[in-house]
Amino acid sequence: MFVFFFLISVVISITPLPGGERDINNLDQYNNKCRMHNVPGCTAPAINMKSDGTLYLTDAYPAPENMIEICISEHPEFDPNVTLGHKTCCDQYSVLDLKEQSTLLDGSFGKCPACYLNQMNLWCGFACDPNSARWTEIDDFKHDNTCNEPDGIDVPSLYYYLHPLYAQQIYDSCKDTELSGGFAVRSLYPTYKEFFQMISDVNPVMPLHFVYDETGYNGSKYTKMHKCSDMCSCQSCHEMCTEFIEDEPTFKDYPFLDGTLNIITIISIHLFMLFIMVIITVCGGILSYKTFTQMKKSNPTLLYISYISLGAVTLLGIGFIIMGIIVVGFPMEGVITSMPWGDGNLLGMILLYIGFGVYVIGYSVYDLYYFVIYTLYNKKESEDIIDSAKVSILGQEESCEEDTNKVDLTDNFLSKAMSWYTKFLWKFKWIILTVVILCCIVLCVGVFKIVFITDSLGLWVPKNCQTMKDKNYYDEAFGPFFRINQFMLSDKLHPGNQVLTQPLIVQLQQMIDEIRAIHVEWTDKETGITKDITMDDMCYKPVFGKGCIITSVTGYWQHDINKIMNTENVTQYIQNCLGNPLATGCADDIGSPVDPHNSLGNYTVGDNNDPMKATILQATFMFNQPNKTVIEWAELWEEKYLEILDRDYSLVKVAYQAQRSVDDEINRETFTDVLTVLCSYMVMFIYISLSLGNSFYHFNYKTVFVKSRILLGILGIVIVLFSVFTSAGFFSWINVEATLIITEVIPFLVLAIGVDNIFILTNTVDEQPMYDKDGQYVPVEKRLEHSLMHVGPSMMLASISESLAFFLGYLTSMPAVQSFSLYAGLAIFIDFILQITVYAVLLCYDVKRQENHGLDFIPWLQVHDNSLDEQHDFERGSLIKHLFKYVATFLSYYPVKIIGLFFFIAFFIFSLNYVPKTMLGLPQETALPQDSYIQDYFVALTYLEIGPPVYIVVRDGATYLNETTQSALCASDNFGCDALSIPNYYDAARTIDGTTFDWIDDYFSWAAQKDCCRLDKDGNICPYDMPNYTECTPCFTNFTDKKRPVPEDFYKYINRFLTASINETLCSVNGQAYYPDVVWNHINGTKETDYSYVNVSRLRLYHTVLVTQDDFIDAMVQAYNISDYMNSIFDVKTFPYAYHYVYFQQYFNIVDLCVMDVCLALAAVFVVVMLLMFDPIVAIMIVLCVLMCVIDLIGIMYLWGVELNAVSCVNLVMSIGITIEFCVHIAHAFLSSPKKTLNDKMKDAVMNMGNNVFVGITLTKFLGVIVLSLSSGLIFVIYYFRMYFMMLIFGASHGLFFLPILLSLIPSVSLSHLTDPFKKMFSRCNKKKSTKGEYQNFE
Repeated sequence: MFVFFFLISVVISITPLPGGERDINNLDQYNNKCRMHNVPGCTAPAINMKSDGTLYLTDAYPAPENMIEICISEHPEFDPNVTLGHKTCCDQYSVLDLKEQSTLLDGSFGKCPACYLNQMNLWCGFACDPNSARWTEIDDFKHDNTCNEPDGIDVPSLYYYLHPLYAQQIYDSCKDTELSGGFAVRSLYPTYKEFFQMISDVNPVMPLHFVYDETGYNGSKYTKMHKCSDMCSCQSCHEMCTEFIEDEPTFKDYPFLDGTLNIITIISIHLFMLFIMVIITVCGGILSYKTFTQMKKSNPTLLYISYISLGAVTLLGIGFIIMGIIVVGFPMEGVITSMPWGDGNLLGMILLYIGFGVYVIGYSVYDLYYFVIYTLYNKKESEDIIDSAKVSILGQEESCEEDTNKVDLTDNFLSKAMSWYTKFLWKFKWIILTVVILCCIVLCVGVFKIVFITDSLGLWVPKNCQTMKDKNYYDEAFGPFFRINQFMLSDKLHPGNQVLTQPLIVQLQQMIDEIRAIHVEWTDKETGITKDITMDDMCYKPVFGKGCIITSVTGYWQHDINKIMNTENVTQYIQNCLGNPLATGCADDIGSPVDPHNSLGNYTVGDNNDPMKATILQATFMFNQPNKTVIEWAELWEEKYLEILDRDYSLVKVAYQAQRSVDDEINRETFTDVLTVLCSYMVMFIYISLSLGNSFYHFNYKTVFVKSRILLGILGIVIVLFSVFTSAGFFSWINVEATLIITEVIPFLVLAIGVDNIFILTNTVDEQPMYDKDGQYVPVEKRLEHSLMHVGPSMMLASISESLAFFLGYLTSMPAVQSFSLYAGLAIFIDFILQITVYAVLLCYDVKRQENHGLDFIPWLQVHDNSLDEQHDFERGSLIKHLFKYVATFLSYYPVKIIGLFFFIAFFIFSLNYVPKTMLGLPQETALPQDSYIQDYFVALTYLEIGPPVYIVVRDGATYLNETTQSALCASDNFGCDALSIPNYYDAARTIDGTTFDWIDDYFSWAAQKDCCRLDKDGNICPYDMPNYTECTPCFTNFTDKKRPVPEDFYKYINRFLTASINETLCSVNGQAYYPDVVWNHINGTKETDYSYVNVSRLRLYHTVLVTQDDFIDAMVQAYNISDYMNSIFDVKTFPYAYHYVYFQQYFNIVDLCVMDVCLALAAVFVVVMLLMFDPIVAIMIVLCVLMCVIDLIGIMYLWGVELNAVSCVNLVMSIGITIEFCVHIAHAFLSSPKKTLNDKMKDAVMNMGNNVFVGITLTKFLGVIVLSLSSGLIFVIYYFRMYFMMLIFGASHGLFFLPILLSLIPSVSLSHLTDPFKKMFSRCNKKKSTKGEYQNFE
């Protein structure tokens, strides 16, 4: 922007002095007339004034011989060698000044040749147009004695008339051009009037006022208005930007009716429609078959009429559906398009849904008709159904004949194996227990050498992923990214007010001064040496030889509080500096321009971008962190920094953070939530300990501690925790790093999965009668044998399925998921081993203790009570088991089954619709305590005007001397850069704000200005402050046809460009800001003396403001997509780097990772169930239930605001284990049931196993999860309470309701000999009261 100081000075110095008022009614009188004349050595023109004070006009004169080429190219009438009958109002002195300063204009606007040429067109015409008096008018004048004239000169106050269309066209060609402060023209000056007003305001020579009138200057008839789209690249002309064409999303939107819907939603809608059609068709088929068997002899005519009507309705509906599909899939051009519904999509959908409606409504009517007819013909059987329901409601248990033809080879084999194992266990129990416990203890010792991954990168980012490789490359070339310490101020007394006032800016500088003065003492732990640490020891110093950079608006005063306080008009001062950030006094204390984007906030409203309306003041301190020692210094310094900002200030509200803040607050939350987690565990422990016994169901204070099993429950919990420690110790021994997830998730998982095995085994042992049918006592070990023969296979099946499912999770690439999978898989398997060894033996001895009337905890003390001598009966859990009798009976009714299928599948399809909509990410505010000071900082971040920085890193191997390489890396059309170059392509991206800070572009501009670099006679670079600087020889004398330095000069002066100080008078371009962006390869000397060639470099730009996790993910994905595309078309290899990219790497493939985990787990379950049950139908049912639970959970995640990230991905894998546990036990109990029909087998499985699963998993986990809802941390509430709660709901509902319905409807392979379930649709097997000792004939 500072170029305008010089430009206006030049223009005015060569412009005729106005000759008085401008007569708009007789403008022709001003043709070939000039109002001013030039005075050699003066910086301003003089008006034509007679001695008596009268103004007069002078005639235009022939063009000077030295007219500059740029003016001639735009105004051929000024060419002295071409006779066009025109003269000029400029002389040889003014032309020399114009020629000298045109280079400055080229430096500022040369990136867009159209803008540069249009401005030169304007100013050449303004200076030399022979009709100058026609476009100008003098309002006033002042006397100037600073000139060489003895008596001084009279300087005019000038009005310059411009045609508004002409002014608008010039502005349009320049509005996207970036000024030296980093702003595009349109950002600071939204309209052409503001743009030209700025030119008027910065004029240091004389008052200049633009007037917009249709009689004003409109260029000459020989000139052409250049459009930026004709000559400029994307960087300076957004019309030329080519938006990067991204890959279509996996689940994109498609036309649907008169709008669009996601493809998954469309599929879900039609799947649901298909499901409804299948349900009513199957029901109709069954009912019509039943009706046919009843009516075929009594009233066949009515039956046939109904069949014909049903067929007609069915064909009509199907006909409409087929027509709709044909119209949608194969539109008939010329016919469909001529109709009101356009391309056929809407017509096809209408036909499709008409067909669906006709089919469903028609079939439903006939279903109801057949049901009524069948009921009338079977009134007595219907009454039996009602009686059966009444009997069930009264609590009488149904019992069917045992299935004497049951064939289950696998279960027989596993049962025999369990029988042999139990005998072996009891015979060598002490040896087995000793070996098992010693092995576990040895493995547990490994816990003391466990190594936790605490670094978030190590948790979620694979070491060989692309972003991690890029980060390592960047760190090696440029050093690790900075530590950012930032705070923001807003008006405390008047919230929402503008903050660019002197009191608030003074307060800001006072805080900065106090922070800069921080001193901390650091002690080397190895040597004991102490060191006084200040900010200067760590801060980032971007300008060669200068101090720390602090990004703040106080940089306009060089962070000097006295200058701020002495400024009379702060607002005007800032406004001037915004227009010319490199002007004297506006650059900060290290000479860098102050960027309002990084120092002010909340000033953009729609298209209005006015920094003067900012409501946020920012201050940012950037520290290097090259090694651990400097990081230690910074952490100590940041403690003092946080103490300063934590104070209560009277004028300002402070939102702040330090680099260490997030880690500090996460650690604080971790310790805060330890109590919550412990409480959750304790609730589960107490419940398990109390519910294993039966004394609390039939309370008797005399026998309460005989029937209780608190000690056994505690030992069962210890076994569960022992398995977790054993797993952790094993992997610690083999140096597999752990994550903190194992302390939060795995105990919950193992408790949920392991405890139900404890309940199942304990219940089954208790159900075994103490005496056989002959009255003989059955030893406890024999009862254990019978129990393990019955439930051991399902325990083993569930444990192996879950372990294998988790172990396969290791095949994923995310370290946290890998660690969780290994630890969880082994913990579950060890828990199973301990349960069938240690717990089985402990259970037997506890049963003996009860039989001997021993007290819990003190078994050698006995209670003598006659009630204890009564026949042993299974009392514990009778209430829950009684409840499940009602549940089983309820599920046995076919209308209930149909409704149940409809509900579960409908909810599955409903959830499937939300799967592609699930949000990705883990918001930082969720991971931190709600009372954290950083929460205010996160809110303040939404008011930023620019997003995080991103770098385009040019890898080593780029040949910068090659013209093609240069064209790929530069952006300006003025230097022949590729229109689709790398920076131009990034500039066009929707996630990039502003334009690229490209050192190559500015280097070319710097080289083109001869005064930026000059050599003395000895070949040394002349300093800017050297006397007679202009007498030195320009460094660059030879250029390519694209106006670039020739190859032999390219590397010579880059270091001068990067280190030269700012001199706005001589050079409008400066490269100091690029000094850290270029890494040299030093071959022949030291870093200080040899600059052989550029090894690695980077281009800098900024993302748009990124607020949500989707914003961050989208920005990263687009940057890498552009990089991949650029690398495919250019030989130059680049990659994008931003500090946050590596943390969002997981979202590149987290969807694929979760899908892979789920698929592997489902495959493992299917294989294990097949191998141990030899029943593919049951295996498919279990896999279907698990899949539906996962999909339902993902759907609820979207509705309940749970994002998909590494934590929720682990929970999804965990949900598979929970669901397997629910399903496998029910399926095994169904297959091994001695009942005759599928319906009765289902009822038997639900009654006898459902209560164990419900008590062992659902209630245990539910109590622990409820406690988590009390946590103060959102991460526990969202990712643990919400997900665990829904996990239990879906697992229990599918395992206890949906799977039994499927099992009762679809015959499995091993039960294919059973009666078709539909033949017993309204019938029941004979009822009889069940007897005690249900398993007494098990052998």
